[in-house]
Amino acid sequence: MGKFSFKHFPELITNRLILRLPHFGDSKSMYHKRTNKKINKLISRKIPQSIAETTKFIDELNNRFDNSIIFKIKIA
Repeated sequence: MGKFSFKHFPELITNRLILRLPHFGDSKSMYHKRTNKKINKLISRKIPQSIAETTKFIDELNNRFDNSIIFKIKIA
């Protein structure tokens, strides 16, 4: 697989999908998705205890992207 290098994470928008970096404005909706028992039924991950913890998670994700450690998306 080829190696990708982005200075800025690309944003992809279609009629039904938006792919972009998560930002702090996503904290509340991401918290509700990450704490939803139905969504988490088959996913093993740490459940955030607060919106502030989710905001910290978003910051860590963006730092990882800035350092080219991971490639991530948020589906909205």
